[in-house]
Amino acid sequence: MKTLQRGHFNGHICGLKLDRLIGLMIFALFGYSMIILSMKLTGFAIPIEIKSIAMKQLRQEDYVAISVDNHPLMELAINGHIGTGNEQVVAFERNKSIEMKNEQINGIIDGINKSHKQHLQQQNMSITSGEIPAWLMNSSPVRIKIPPLRTTYAKAFADFNTTSSVTMDPSTSFYRIINPKPIYSLCDVLEIQIMALDKNKMYKTTGGDYLFAKIHSNDILASANPEDGVIDHNNGSYTARFKLRWTGRISISVFLIYSSEVISALRRVRDYYPARGAFDGIFWKDGIKKVSPCHVTPLFYVKSLENTSYIAEFCNYTDPLTGAPWFCAKPASFTCSSYRYTAASTNMRDKDTFETLFSPLEKNLLRKSTKMQEVNSRRVSSIHVKSESSITISRCMKNTLLDKSVTDHIGTTGFYFKDTWISLNRPTLVPSQRNITQCLKDKTVNLLGDSTIRQWFKFLIQTIEPKYAISKQILQTARFSMDHWDNRHNISINYHHHAFPIVTMYTSTNDLHYVANMIDSLPADGVHTVYFLSVGAHFTITDMKFFRGRLRAIKRSIVRLHERSPDTMVVVRSANTRKDEGQYNNWYHDQLNSLLFEEFVGLNNVVVIDVWSMTLSHYSGWNIHPVNVVVRNELAVALSYICPDLVLTEHV
Repeated sequence: MKTLQRGHFNGHICGLKLDRLIGLMIFALFGYSMIILSMKLTGFAIPIEIKSIAMKQLRQEDYVAISVDNHPLMELAINGHIGTGNEQVVAFERNKSIEMKNEQINGIIDGINKSHKQHLQQQNMSITSGEIPAWLMNSSPVRIKIPPLRTTYAKAFADFNTTSSVTMDPSTSFYRIINPKPIYSLCDVLEIQIMALDKNKMYKTTGGDYLFAKIHSNDILASANPEDGVIDHNNGSYTARFKLRWTGRISISVFLIYSSEVISALRRVRDYYPARGAFDGIFWKDGIKKVSPCHVTPLFYVKSLENTSYIAEFCNYTDPLTGAPWFCAKPASFTCSSYRYTAASTNMRDKDTFETLFSPLEKNLLRKSTKMQEVNSRRVSSIHVKSESSITISRCMKNTLLDKSVTDHIGTTGFYFKDTWISLNRPTLVPSQRNITQCLKDKTVNLLGDSTIRQWFKFLIQTIEPKYAISKQILQTARFSMDHWDNRHNISINYHHHAFPIVTMYTSTNDLHYVANMIDSLPADGVHTVYFLSVGAHFTITDMKFFRGRLRAIKRSIVRLHERSPDTMVVVRSANTRKDEGQYNNWYHDQLNSLLFEEFVGLNNVVVIDVWSMTLSHYSGWNIHPVNVVVRNELAVALSYICPDLVLTEHV
């Protein structure tokens, strides 16, 4: 046997041939030079510190992790299939500072994501049947190695370069009436100006604060939102305009919901953590239960993977018709077809878990924003509107600020008077037992979505048949799929909850169906079929792109519905206001509503009921499940589109 003498070697270093090692080094230097050159050519950019993995060779099931500090992507860990066979991957030298534009980083991310997507598509999917819905398909588990993660903060994020001293402070900020009058008349326009100041009573010079204003007369249960919302002038000042539609003493209230700095933080977390928290998937096998994390992506389980590295298998339950993704980590010795129940993880409900995604300064600002904070008035906080003969209310339709082309497709632009919503679009149906029964006679009503549309289901049934009571036990045991049949009037009312994601207690996967698939599968009979839809409340734990994808799947199913049944009316209900609970906050909901309007307004035989406006100013406050009087008013507007012939013709 030939032996090596001291000072000699056989062409190998650490298991690598010398010529191969030299090739790798040349490749690394060339790649590094090209990147630096491209950065110089692209000009100034945000400084990014990349701490790399060592130069190495990757096998088929290995991973690549690029660690990025001081960037809104925080710690970037991209996992995926690199290729078959040995491939050379060159990483930057540890702690080497470079300059890289967001576009370049996004290009890297897109490239790696594309590679990962191709890998998933290359997996051999073996579809088998099980005791789960047909769409909840079993597949060969996706095998992913997840690298250790380390939480950092996005200190270089352009929109979050702030200190608490410049944040809007409601105790020093104020509003005032522009050109006040001693007495106002019906249909006058009341305009107020809101000035944002910080805690040091210095005027802010930038906008972006999330404000809410309303006028109200609590003695007659009347209230209204600004005609065109709170207008941001991007200089620290805001205006709100109100058309005065009832007489008497009217109070003004202005609230700070979130400062611009909090909005910046919420936006960052939403966009760079598109799958926050976790859901529990309950697997059953031979009487044995195993709980495993689930979400809309296999790369969701960030918090629990910190400082660990392991190989996980994921069951891919992506819906084959809508493309809606859903993944669960596969428990050892369990098959993917043993997935039986789903529930929101207790970790996801914990506000402290959500707060870990924010910097210390952001956390402090968030904690101050847990409740609406009222902005002080400058001198006057109420006005008086005089009575004109016997007229005490007016829609002021001749001078309305509304765009008719838009309001034809959006119900609920209006105001409250004596606890009744006065629509500015059209007169509404009085939601009495007689009117609702007559409107829905010989109809099938399909209510699809979340628990807020289930409130409509419950109200309709108990109005048509007041003696019929839906017990709490029924709501607990059958809360995701309920049907009611009124044989006397030939009315069928059906409620089904949408599928993943769903923030709830344990429920069977058999009870969950995607809204688009239900619209495609349920029969439609022209005007004798009605759809009421509601999605949004469970989607604040995802990002805008994901929610838009879900909406577009529903939109396509509505188009197919109208191809086979053109006269079937579809009413889409927006999300409503709620008490802020971490990631279930009103700004996230408001943003989702904006997408909902974009996708559905203007579709033939589709009406969007903006219940956000109806819950915004009501005296009962902001609740995810509004009080019964609000539900009654919501349905009054919806049914006025279903049965316009039954609507009262008198105008105010």
